[in-house]
Amino acid sequence: MNLMEIEEIISLFEELKEYLSKYVDDSIDVSYKYLCNMIEVIKVNDSENIEDEILRTYKSLYPGIGGLSDFYIWDDNYEKRCLLNEPLERIHKKLWDLLKSYL
Repeated sequence: MNLMEIEEIISLFEELKEYLSKYVDDSIDVSYKYLCNMIEVIKVNDSENIEDEILRTYKSLYPGIGGLSDFYIWDDNYEKRCLLNEPLERIHKKLWDLLKSYL
């Protein structure tokens, strides 16, 4: 990963943290706390280990089944539900695009 990718990934993790803070519940509480802790770990990590920490964080947040992979915000109004979940989908897609070649 180059420095620009790392900075963008950290920014996306922070954006995800900010957005999830509005909707955190029992279903994602563990993932949310993990994300908060890992952002701090990644920020203070040396350049040799930062890629490993980023990949570990992504894999823990999006394990395929469970975690944030299955999380969505529910609203009875379909249009509102789509609007509420768009930021989560956008962040997930950007993270995937940046990290898929390293996974």
